[in-house]
Amino acid sequence: MSKIPTLFGVGYDLQSIEIEKRKRYIEVKTTKSRKAINSNRFKLTPNEWDTAETLGDNYFIYCLTINEQSKNIFIIQNPVKQHELGNIKIDKNLVVEFSKTSGQWNKLLELHTKSCITFLGLWWYGCRHSRKF
Repeated sequence: MSKIPTLFGVGYDLQSIEIEKRKRYIEVKTTKSRKAINSNRFKLTPNEWDTAETLGDNYFIYCLTINEQSKNIFIIQNPVKQHELGNIKIDKNLVVEFSKTSGQWNKLLELHTKSCITFLGLWWYGCRHSRKF
């Protein structure tokens, strides 16, 4: 897992393998706030968009929103296809604005361990594990 800075938070590149042994490439975009988060925007890099074009249905974007009240994740499969269908808008700077029709919101289950918090298979490393940019 690699950590990358983004305009709207921190992104993580993950890879998982589904039960059918189909690889799932996951780009995680995170927004953290003390107040409720109403944003449906995040920024992609040119490399992330190129990868989405190449991988198609195997490429997912997980938009993780964390605030004091809740932890939620919006999952978008194949953002290129969602863009072609008009479900997400992308400006010239690759800022993505998604609609409810482009994916699905899920509330995260949270399990605490000594060194990390597990979010439905996503590993969110605490401050001791993060790097400064």
